Amino acid sequence: MAGAAAAIRHFARRAEALRQPFYRWIATAQLAMLDLAEGRLGEAEARIHQALALGRRAGSRNAPALFGDQLVHLREHQGRLGELEELVRNLANDSPFPGFRIAPALVYADTDQRDKARAAFERAAAADFDDIPRDGQWLAFLHCAVRVAAYLDDRPRAARLLELLQPFAGRSVVSGSGTVWAGSVERYLGLLHATLGDHEDAEDAFARAAVEHRRVGAPLLLAHTLREHAAAKLRMGRREEAAELAKEALHLYRELGVAPLVAATRGLLGSGRAPSPRPRDSGTFLFDGAAWEIAYGGVRMRVADSKGMRDLAVLLASPHRDVYVLDLMTGGKLPVELPSARARTVGPRAAEGSEVVADDRARAEYRRRLAELREEIEAAASRQDRGAEARLQEERAWLERAAERRAWLGSDRAARARKAVYNRVSRAIQRIEAVHPRCGRHLRHAVRTGYRCAYRPERETEWEVRLPPAPLL
Repeated sequence: MAGAAAAIRHFARRAEALRQPFYRWIATAQLAMLDLAEGRLGEAEARIHQALALGRRAGSRNAPALFGDQLVHLREHQGRLGELEELVRNLANDSPFPGFRIAPALVYADTDQRDKARAAFERAAAADFDDIPRDGQWLAFLHCAVRVAAYLDDRPRAARLLELLQPFAGRSVVSGSGTVWAGSVERYLGLLHATLGDHEDAEDAFARAAVEHRRVGAPLLLAHTLREHAAAKLRMGRREEAAELAKEALHLYRELGVAPLVAATRGLLGSGRAPSPRPRDSGTFLFDGAAWEIAYGGVRMRVADSKGMRDLAVLLASPHRDVYVLDLMTGGKLPVELPSARARTVGPRAAEGSEVVADDRARAEYRRRLAELREEIEAAASRQDRGAEARLQEERAWLERAAERRAWLGSDRAARARKAVYNRVSRAIQRIEAVHPRCGRHLRHAVRTGYRCAYRPERETEWEVRLPPAPLL
């Protein structure tokens, strides 16, 4: 950030020397971004308005859109987005860019208008965000969508957004010509993981975001990250840890004079309990030897057996857990739990949470742990501790399978498997939807396929699943 700040200030000096309105407009907008990032909210607002005047003098048609973008970002930081409801609605209606349709949903979420937020978000996300051009604004639009999905607890959309944002882990959200900076992508990954119930990943992502925002001196973004992390910890029932994070966020908000977020953070401290669990739906997905007996929402049906139906059964049996596409292709095994806490430190997340070939560090971790396991297995065998030997053998087998999966990911074999599983699961859901539209819609929204496949329902649903004894060849 220090290097970017120096470059922006150098550019601003050159723009002033040239006296060209266009360059002065861009430079002033970039300086406003710096003011906002560093917590100088009054200076940021003055520069945002100054930039609009310079943009109009330069004859740019983009000046009002940039002004609106920066003002929305400022009010978002201040907890005052409700003041811009009409402006944002008009901007979304008038803009040819699909991404702007997310902005009204963000305003409604920020002002706790849940029904309006859900309706606006359904319109904005109708194409699963595939209609948003992957240009300089793409990440900025997606970070807004993340906040809305988290507010609505929209798990299917959160899963889709996680798929889109995960490749940008460790980077920053920047839009335009450096005129909006929304901080570390890790903050938004933390919100998504928390929404999906992936608590360990949420913890890690929020922690990385906080480290980055401290490092670059972005107090408002740090306060937002701490407050959201506190809310996630509260949901996990870790109240003392949540209180510590919320207190630091409250201190920062007070220093910066952000009264609405001071009040919101006080409310978080005062809640003292995790959110109430949502009521659960239930269903059955039973293989009877020839076909599938399915019950959902009081309706029963019978559907012919197929590979896609078997894929669905595996996913329903393990909600909110990733199943690798190659596992589905080779018989649809259920995900394997790690046999020991020690193995968990080596990294099921690392082994199962990436779609790229293992990096040098990961390979070194695997080799180190496998070498340790060989010694521990020999020691257990020498003292005739059969139980320990069996557990260690199981851990070694798991790690070897995990390493193999990482080497396959991204290969032609995995790509072919991904396409095959997508097609056969889609056909299975279509067959279910033809008989039971409600069940089909539920599965269509909750089931995700790719290199990692998962069933992530928005509303918690308990399925009784009976799997076939052998794969369908």
